[in-house]
Formats: sequence, C-alpha cells, structure tokens
Amino acid sequence: MLINVFKLDPDKAAAFVATQVSEYKRLQGAFPGSLSANLHLSLNHTQAVHYAHFSSVDTCMAMRQSNAFAEHLNRLKGLVLEADPQLYTVAYTQHNDQKKNFTPSSTPF
Repeated sequence: MLINVFKLDPDKAAAFVATQVSEYKRLQGAFPGSLSANLHLSLNHTQAVHYAHFSSVDTCMAMRQSNAFAEHLNRLKGLVLEADPQLYTVAYTQHNDQKKNFTPSSTPF
C-alpha cells in the first residue's frame, strides 16, 4: 500500500482535491495491479492523505516510474507544499461485524 501525506496551503486545498479526483478518474484502469485509491483532507485543509492499494510492490513501483505518473505529478505542481510517500503493509484491519476476540492469522513483521 502506498500512503502519501501532503502538506497543503489551505487556500489551495480545494484545487488540490479537485485535481487529484480528476486524475484518479483519468488514470483509472491505466495501471495493472492498481486496486483502489482514497483521498482524505484534514478539517483545517492543511494536510491530505492519499492511500492506494496495489496487488504488489512491483506494480506500485511500475506505476511510479511510468510516463502517466510523471504527467500526474506535473498537474499537481504548485498545489503541494510537501509530500511524503511511503510504502506500507497492512498490519491490521478492524471491521464492525468482526468478533471481538478475532486474532489475525499472521503478522506481517
């Protein structure tokens, strides 16, 4: 999973979100192994968190090295103060319908 934390100028947050959503739609299906993309905006509009789920690290890295991704980054120029992309593994997920005594079958560490 790719998680990117963006620091934003609150005055440009709406433009950032609009651009990201437009890009999600433009690039949907363009990258094999891309499963989902999500975007969250802080209430004070100073940060956004993007997380994208891929079928593997290799498919994520292929996306990040593509010309389409380079074009995506160009469209975001001037809208982001700072970005911190990192690759993660899901350590645990809680669902409301999950039994309280549920224990994951294995840990990713």
